[in-house]
Order: sequence, then C-alpha cells, then structure tokens
Amino acid sequence: MDKPRFSIITVNLNDRIGLENTIQSVINQTYQNFEFIIIDGASIDGSIEIIKQYSDRITYWVSEKDKGIYNAMNKGIVKAFGEYCFFLNSRDVLHDDNVLQKIADAHITEDIVFGDIIKTYDQKNDYVKYERKISLYYLSYTTIWHQASLIKTELFNNLGLYNENFKIASDWDFWLKSIIVNKCSYKYLAFPFSIFDTTGVGSDKKYIHISMNEKKEIFLFYFSSLQYYFFQYLRRFEKSLFCRILRKVFRVLNNKRKNL
Repeated sequence: MDKPRFSIITVNLNDRIGLENTIQSVINQTYQNFEFIIIDGASIDGSIEIIKQYSDRITYWVSEKDKGIYNAMNKGIVKAFGEYCFFLNSRDVLHDDNVLQKIADAHITEDIVFGDIIKTYDQKNDYVKYERKISLYYLSYTTIWHQASLIKTELFNNLGLYNENFKIASDWDFWLKSIIVNKCSYKYLAFPFSIFDTTGVGSDKKYIHISMNEKKEIFLFYFSSLQYYFFQYLRRFEKSLFCRILRKVFRVLNNKRKNL
C-alpha cells in the first residue's frame, strides 16, 4: 500500500518567530512525502525573510492581503495536491520529528484522521485526548482541532471549502457537515499530532462570545433548536457538582469491585 502524500498548510500574519518554529517542525520530519504551503497575509515583521530563508523546502508560498484566517486556509487548499490537507498554522508545531511517519504507518484511508493535541498556555501543557467515536453531542461542546487532524483534499471538492462568513467557527462547521451530516469516515490515532499555541485568535477570550454565537448559528442551520437546548442543559448537568460526586462514587465502587 502506497504511503499518502500530505499537504501541510501554514497560515501566518506578522508572527516571524512563530512561523520559523512551525517551519522547522515540518522540515525536520523523518517522513518527507509532503508538500509545504505557506499563505502569508502581507506580513511586515520580517516573516517574508523567514519564508525566503527556507524557500528551498517550501513548495508554494504567497504573501498578500486576505479576508481572514479561513480565506487564507482556503487559498492553501486550492493549491494543495496531496491526498490529505494538514493545517498547521504559525506558532503551532508538530509534536515530534516522527509524527508524519507514525500517521503514514497507520494505513489511513479514511476521509478524516485525527489525533491528540497538547495545548500550551501560561507555560503549562494540557493534553487533550479525543474519543474514538465522534457524536453530535460530543461536538456540541467541543471540537476537533485542525492542528491535530488531516482531511482528504477531495473532501473539500465534494463538500466545499471553509465558510468564510464565520470568523472563528468555520472549522467546527466543517466537522458537523462532514462527520455528522454527510457521515464521512474518520479514524482516531491515539498519539499527539501537534502542540497548539493557545495565544491565537480562536482562543482569545474576547472572541469567545463571537465563537459561541457562530456555533449556535451553525448548529441551528443543520439541526433543531430542541436538540441545541437539550445538549446545552445536558452538558450543564454533566458538569454539575452532583454529577462530579456521582462519578467519584462510581469510580470508588468500581475500584472496590476490581480488588475483590
């Protein structure tokens, strides 16, 4: 079975240091069957000089004004010729030098492949481990980070590019449309793909309200308001003190049963 060719797409805007870290994490991979695409939003901080420094390892790059992050990501998609698109934006880095090799060795054929991610914030690391089965309820309160997922390039041809009307949640819209609505195949690989820098736009607290409103609009486009509010209340119940205590009780009882 032939190993897949990846299209690694990096979007950057005035983040010279972060961009170089991302570039180095890509070009140092032991698995080299990939093309590397960089979409820069007309940076003026020296990012272009960094791109030119590594131009012999970059398949395609452009620096021009764009209409936002999803417009930039879409520019990368239309230039992609690999079997899978992998969005690794500026500041995000692959977890280790063997990540792409491990993904390629997993004999992937699914529409979407995703793995775990490490989120960094305040000099701390948060290991995010996903569930093997992705349900509508699961996506109603979380997401699959694009920094830890690969999407078949042909899937964008079939379902369309990212919706540029959304500023924050267009990738979440794509997960609902592909996995839940269109029943696209997916595969979970239980190891970290990347280290995600949470200082980006999507993680900025001032954008949380925008993100919530966009997600509500997206959800109600595909599904009913009854489902939306039911999932909201169910999630609040699961996070309540009563449920936390109940889970602890079950864990204690389960441990005692195992020790018998």
